[in-house]
Amino acid sequence: MVVYGRVAPAPPELTASTDQPQHKRRQWADLMRRAFGYDLLRCPNCGGTMRLLACILERTVIRKILTHLGLPSDPPALARARASPDDWEQFDTPA
Repeated sequence: MVVYGRVAPAPPELTASTDQPQHKRRQWADLMRRAFGYDLLRCPNCGGTMRLLACILERTVIRKILTHLGLPSDPPALARARASPDDWEQFDTPA
């Protein structure tokens, strides 16, 4: 096969080391570090590297863990919507 007047290179042979994807995905912790400047995998107490052990999605289990830790297990109440700061001056003027 000829590509733009040159001979195309031979296709690479398939080996066992091709199990990595062609594109590199960024880890979620690396994205959080880049976006917010906070390293989620760095221990705040000792500075050591932490690793993700589990992702808990069941509400009952999450409630038990939060209650055991003495943290609120109910989500905060939603606040009412308010006007944008640009609209505040129209409310400050007497009628």
